[in-house]
Amino acid sequence: TAVADQIPAGTAVYWFPVSSAMYAASTQYWWRVRAGNAQGQSAYSQAVLATMIEPGFPIVPGRPIFSKVGIDQFTVSRPEFTQAMAAHPVNLFNISISKSTRGVGGQYTACDNCTLFATVLFGQASVLVENLEAAAHYEVCISAVSASPVQSSVFGTCATVMTAGRDCSVEADDGFQTLGDGEITRIFDTISLDGIADVAARANVLLVVDESRTLLAVHSWLGTFASALEMRLQAAGIGTSAANHFSVIGFAGEHPGDTATVASRVIPVDGNNLYNASDVAVAARSLAVNGRQEDGYCGIRRALEALEFSGLADSGTAALVVVMITDEDRDILCTEETYDSVYRRLYNGNGALHIVVKQQYGSSTMPVIGVDSAGLGYYFNESVPRGYALVPDARPIPDSGHGTTQTDYTRLALALGGTAWSVADLIGLVENSLSTAPYVNAIADQVSASVLSRLVSCQECRCTSGSLSCHSLPSRK
Repeated sequence: TAVADQIPAGTAVYWFPVSSAMYAASTQYWWRVRAGNAQGQSAYSQAVLATMIEPGFPIVPGRPIFSKVGIDQFTVSRPEFTQAMAAHPVNLFNISISKSTRGVGGQYTACDNCTLFATVLFGQASVLVENLEAAAHYEVCISAVSASPVQSSVFGTCATVMTAGRDCSVEADDGFQTLGDGEITRIFDTISLDGIADVAARANVLLVVDESRTLLAVHSWLGTFASALEMRLQAAGIGTSAANHFSVIGFAGEHPGDTATVASRVIPVDGNNLYNASDVAVAARSLAVNGRQEDGYCGIRRALEALEFSGLADSGTAALVVVMITDEDRDILCTEETYDSVYRRLYNGNGALHIVVKQQYGSSTMPVIGVDSAGLGYYFNESVPRGYALVPDARPIPDSGHGTTQTDYTRLALALGGTAWSVADLIGLVENSLSTAPYVNAIADQVSASVLSRLVSCQECRCTSGSLSCHSLPSRK
């Protein structure tokens, strides 16, 4: 019933003064927001419940940031922290860690059996975590501690990371270049797969696409994306000796006039279910636009079954990548498929999942067009050659996904080490005849990086305006 404050447009995070006369400590309050302009006020959002903390309690830090992930170690950095926001100055941070069974890429509000690993001073931004198990999930949480009075905050958002499965010993450059105001881009030494005799460098790219009219503009864009991705793969030496394969899989149900529900189907070109990147545009023209119900899990299953039937699915000779595009949430048509079953299919095949879906993403400072499992956000930036830059501490905006999108799709992609992108931004660019080059570059670069990481089993692969690069290369398989 009381208006707490008016927040300027474009503000992602807002801190307002709390008067003891207006709010009581340790008391729960309902909060809701609405937007307004010269034409009037919108309806209120859904209300959320929050408890006011005790006076003097230090502010809760954000999500941990991981880098330089190796076979038995990783570096964890605390997020940016502004002292002026704290009720009492913070002088150190507690970093807690535990083995985790929740899967990589998750974000949680409580730690699963965490124990204190290290205490770092306010001026220390990161700490090296060593003597870990290979190919294991670890959960990390950070809390802040004030000096006077000595009080500890609750944990900030916890996050998980997975150590590498093989020894990676060749370090590249540190890899961060600041552009200003929190903008960063990743820079690493140029690498290729030349000379790595035990890696057969090719990729199987499965494009799983919603067959509804609202994605008609995206159907016409698929050929552009496939060509750009092929160029990035070729630049890294992937698909130069053995061809990369692409396939388009449509998913939708209840096509008018059909006697049975068509949950998913492979779109062939010249009788082949797998083909070159240049054939993707041809396949995309055969996608339907009259779907009424869409189950992305059906599409992913059909894609993997088609690849298996082709005899080209050996994960030891080719990297597997699924790119799923939809503006709908999941309508359950394949009832036997669940989050766990699809996760196992992709995980067991060493596959990455990248999604373009109806969800919003943002960091603590700005909205972004996509996020990855390391918490980096991607946004348009015309000042850099490939038209996009990175910002840390980014994530899906809670409750912004259409229906069950975040639960069924976004969570799955990030848990598998993939990326999630806004389909609304893509549709807006295509329908308004604007350049999609920065969007294409951003997705193609990250998909290429996930292909390379699966061929050499190294962590933290990134693409920049230079070429496809990684933190490290395997010294032995």
